[in-house]
Amino acid sequence: MSEIVWLPFCLGTQLTKQKDESQREKDGMVMKFAQAEQKNLELVEKLQRAEAAMKDLMTEKDNLTTYLHSLRADKQKLKDLLEKRVSYSVTCRICYLSC
Repeated sequence: MSEIVWLPFCLGTQLTKQKDESQREKDGMVMKFAQAEQKNLELVEKLQRAEAAMKDLMTEKDNLTTYLHSLRADKQKLKDLLEKRVSYSVTCRICYLSC
């Protein structure tokens, strides 16, 4: 069996104070850890939202780039058509004047 050890009153009080102080320190560290973990989770969530927004913006950029290429192609077609009409008009005018 274990023996009961009697400590002097002042030593028991000192040990109780150390135990209480250690418990407060432990509780403080647990709170700091919990707060840091919460902040970490918030930052991870914020990062995920930012990445999703960036992905959406990249998709929109790609769509706008495709649209821009289409507009440039249409512009070139209209330019070519206009040049053909001007050429035809000049040709017709020359034929009309020479007749």
